[in-house]
Amino acid sequence: MSTTVKTQISVKSSGDGVVGESEWKPTILTNTVGAAAGPVAYALATGGNDITVPTGTKGFTVMPAAASIAVLKIKGGSGGGTGFAFRAGYPFSGGLPTGTVSVHIDSSTKEDVYIHWG
Repeated sequence: MSTTVKTQISVKSSGDGVVGESEWKPTILTNTVGAAAGPVAYALATGGNDITVPTGTKGFTVMPAAASIAVLKIKGGSGGGTGFAFRAGYPFSGGLPTGTVSVHIDSSTKEDVYIHWG
């Protein structure tokens, strides 16, 4: 069975201090290669977590609980530098290069998250 997941983010700016109205709406990422789907539940441990990327995935969105206090960081692997931290309780998305087989997420505490793979 094949699953199609479409991922699209739209950002629109207007109002005081905005010169003209701008909108960013990239091409939809569509995965029809494998059984990528979402949301998939993950129980992150404190520290490093290597997560296998489903075949054909082009992007992902991590969705922590709104009340989360955990600081999550995306890194280039378990030894891949300091990483990039995201605001606790807010979702974040990213595109993945072709052939990516895993992502590494550091968590400041045990945390349950959902990941949408697209």
